[in-house]
Amino acid sequence: MSDDFHDPWVGSALERGDLGILETTGARTGETRRTHTGFASRADGSLVIGAAHRSTQWPYNLVADPACRYEIRGVERAYVAREVTGAERDEALEALEMVYGANTPKGGRTFVLEPARSVG
Repeated sequence: MSDDFHDPWVGSALERGDLGILETTGARTGETRRTHTGFASRADGSLVIGAAHRSTQWPYNLVADPACRYEIRGVERAYVAREVTGAERDEALEALEMVYGANTPKGGRTFVLEPARSVG
């Protein structure tokens, strides 16, 4: 797990639900990777997440394997990620801006996490 999880600000933000924990499968390693991200909840149950920088690695993991998990205040759910571009990305960034204002991550890739459908 990243040392950032031990940062007091990150820990407090996770407890408040201001940040969530994204769990992906490493694109090259196949190992489980966990990192914190900001998110915006949507009425349909999906989430919007965005990378702050183009160098951020978790987007590569989601492109290689869109199945992921996202935890908010101790509740973890399964999702399928879909990268958004164009007008849909603009709308997703607006949703993030409603939550984070000037701190909205706009420099990297943006994804919608749609709830995974259970089988059976």
